[in-house]
Amino acid sequence: MLPPPDVEYLLAHRLLADPNALRRDVVLELVGRPCRYAELRDALKVKGDVKLTRALRHLEDDGIVDQRVDASRRPPVMSYELGPLGRLVLIRMLQMIPAEESARILLRGRAADRAEA
Repeated sequence: MLPPPDVEYLLAHRLLADPNALRRDVVLELVGRPCRYAELRDALKVKGDVKLTRALRHLEDDGIVDQRVDASRRPPVMSYELGPLGRLVLIRMLQMIPAEESARILLRGRAADRAEA
């Protein structure tokens, strides 16, 4: 089943607008390499496993992150990586970040102008 057209824009907006940056940080941490759960937890300095578990499940449900199981090893090793949709979402996020920062700067400037008036 193919995702709806332009779904990567919607997902990128959602990640950038989320006040909790953990999901966005997970996506950025997975760029270019898969990571095991403990690696993600340590790299992101997450306090409490529940937060990271929820973030990963949400990203999996959206199709951004894939969970891989290497059953050839004992015990089996699970890792997370960006899926095809996740890579598109990442590209869109990186395109949107400069626009988002520019808008924040503009709004700060307008607020400062109003305060001076």
